[in-house]
Amino acid sequence: MTPRAAFLRALPGHGFTPPDGAVPTGDAVTQFAADVRAFTAEFWAMPPAERRTRWEALSTRATGPAAAWLAELGDGLDVTPATQPESDAAAVAAVARELVTVPPRARAARRTAWLVGCAASFPRWRAAGRAACLADPALAELDARLIAALAARHPPARVALDPWVEYQNRARARRQWADRVASVVGYAAGLLFAVSLVVFFVAVRSAPIERPAPAPALRPPPPRARVAPTNPFTAAEAEALAAYERNGWDRPVPRRYDEWVRAGRPAGVN
Repeated sequence: MTPRAAFLRALPGHGFTPPDGAVPTGDAVTQFAADVRAFTAEFWAMPPAERRTRWEALSTRATGPAAAWLAELGDGLDVTPATQPESDAAAVAAVARELVTVPPRARAARRTAWLVGCAASFPRWRAAGRAACLADPALAELDARLIAALAARHPPARVALDPWVEYQNRARARRQWADRVASVVGYAAGLLFAVSLVVFFVAVRSAPIERPAPAPALRPPPPRARVAPTNPFTAAEAEALAAYERNGWDRPVPRRYDEWVRAGRPAGVN
């Protein structure tokens, strides 16, 4: 039973309040990772029996992120590397053995770097990968991605990464693209605003000031031609008609008033 499983199983007995020392400390995690790293450094130098013994001993105290790394090493415990027929095949087998002992995240980067270096002479390395796979199929199964990439007809245009690494790369590329677009849009908007402001001020300063046209001078209407009355007005009639104009608009219009107006309001004769 691993320390993690033992810790979880003992939690109900402690009322889900573990005593001091029951929780793995940071020192334990660091020490376990160092032990796994030392184990991988000697992984292929040990015979399978010793390899399994050390792996089982480490598994009993697996903790922290290195526990997943140790679990993946279990696939190669019983594999004994075979002798390769040629130097290129031996180089492919050496890379496969190295990838088995590399941590999961670093494994994808190491595989990618090696495949990119083989792209210039890919037919040669494709043949070497085929020969290494035939000579040691058990070792080839430990890193199927490497063998699949070498078995392709053409060098891979894009080497597949681990899903998490690939997701991070895509997210980083999207953020960079969004930042570039935002900066370009912001610069264009600022430039457009500045140009519009300059055009506005130039138009305001150069536009002629429109002043209202002077009102036309009012001219008195031309004098109406006087029409001589049919009969001259007496002084009494003229005085009565003039009194009507002064304060008699609410009374009936006197007789001959229109004729008196057309005649030019004569004063009348005695």
